[in-house]
Amino acid sequence: MTGKGLTRPRVRVPANTRQLAKTSARLTSTPRSTMRYLGGDPSGVLAKRSAPIRSGSEDVRAAAARASALATDFMHNSGWIAGAVDQVITDTIGEGLKINYKPDLSKLGYDKKEEKEFAELVEKEFRAYANNPLEVDLAGQKKLAEMDDGVCRIYATKGEAYGVFSFMSPAERKKYGIRTGTKVSLVSPHKLKWETSQLIGLEDGIFKDDNGRHLKYRFQRKGKIGGLVDHDVDAFDGLGLCQVVQLMDRSENPDASRGVPLMTAVLNNMSFQEQLGNATLATALAQAIMAATVKSPDASEDIFQAFQALDGSDNEDIGEDLANLWRSRLEALQEGTINLSDGVRVNHLAPGEEFELHSSKTPNPHYVSFFQNLLREVARRIGATASSVTMDHTGATYSSVRMEYATIWPIVTRRRDRVVAPLTKVTFANWLDEEIAEGRIPFKGGYAAFRANREHVSQVDVLGPAQPTADDDKKESARKKRLENGVTSVRRECAADGVDYDEVQREISEEVKEFEKEGRLHPSVKVQGGDSQRSKVVKET
Repeated sequence: MTGKGLTRPRVRVPANTRQLAKTSARLTSTPRSTMRYLGGDPSGVLAKRSAPIRSGSEDVRAAAARASALATDFMHNSGWIAGAVDQVITDTIGEGLKINYKPDLSKLGYDKKEEKEFAELVEKEFRAYANNPLEVDLAGQKKLAEMDDGVCRIYATKGEAYGVFSFMSPAERKKYGIRTGTKVSLVSPHKLKWETSQLIGLEDGIFKDDNGRHLKYRFQRKGKIGGLVDHDVDAFDGLGLCQVVQLMDRSENPDASRGVPLMTAVLNNMSFQEQLGNATLATALAQAIMAATVKSPDASEDIFQAFQALDGSDNEDIGEDLANLWRSRLEALQEGTINLSDGVRVNHLAPGEEFELHSSKTPNPHYVSFFQNLLREVARRIGATASSVTMDHTGATYSSVRMEYATIWPIVTRRRDRVVAPLTKVTFANWLDEEIAEGRIPFKGGYAAFRANREHVSQVDVLGPAQPTADDDKKESARKKRLENGVTSVRRECAADGVDYDEVQREISEEVKEFEKEGRLHPSVKVQGGDSQRSKVVKET
């Protein structure tokens, strides 16, 4: 018994169990495994990686300028990267984006026929405007399609681009001999000043209101006496028309005002690729230069050290004899030359010497596969197929190519809709406002009716190139089955091919009439009975 009536427990411990008790205690003291995030890092690799948490705007602000410079440098000095960017541009816009204007004007007094005629007139006039650099570009140098091309290129290397709109007065238009006043300027993001001031609502060169909406942009341009001066441009003019459109994919950094280059994530990869290529080339050149050597049994460094040791000693006569021996050997080598560049000549060698030819061992068998793997990572990031970037179609089949484009094409269409198409859409809206305001395109109710419904009337779809295919016959067979099963429409199929359905139907109708006048059947006319029945129908016609 101890104090307060407690009894100490007595435990019988067998002999020779002290070491077992220590081991048991050590096992019980080992920390137990727990289920948690980042728990599987026994090597400490993740612990060594520094990754602070900060806002997207801070990340962009810290990396944008340097990343833009590096991405631009790689595009200018690497044929692989420049070609990959060209492939992205080709997939995104092809020869240029096309508008598909289908307004719903039923509430404005238009019937279906008038609505269709109005849409055809607008599309025709806009094509003429967009394809004339003097009309669409403030500097009179680029067509709208070339600006779309520039947007893709700037987005890949700088992460964003800006379309700045201006309006020429009638006097200015008369000076240049042009008709329209709506003009576009494609501006690189480095001209938007990186400046932030909470006192005036300025964040990274963009003025914002309390809700975060853009009010104006602070660009920099050359002053009259040199240097750069600030130039603020309002986001919208007094009529509510867009004056500056920011072209970027905001989903990459949702809480950032500016963008970073598309290629930022693979800049290290590009540098590895360049280093690998340079090192491999240097090794191959060295092996090509040292294509042949002469192997001699005499030691060079040891012989000359012996000469130095004999010089000034009692064995000076021996050193002089050795020097005379080497002098005669060198004279013999001068007379018997080995030349592999200008005609192969191999003369006599000294006794004991061997002539060896070396074969190049660079690049090694794994060079091509490793180099292509680096390019695949670049292709994965920029949204292009690996085969189109590496130009290697080894082992490709119809199914593999189709699956490759099925994976990449949603990225292409998303980039087209979010980054490039807004420039064309805003240009169309501003141009249409001017055309109706100045009476060049008639509108029921005049400009007042249009302005009251401007947002609704100015809506337009933008079409890009069709998805590439490896087998046109299989593609058309699949299209036919979709149409027969009623899971698609001809209009949708035309849009997928990047063409306007109404324009195609109009052209086919005109061709059918021309063929009928000439006594022929149009290829689109289906005749039961094959070619023989088609010939019979043609004769009857």
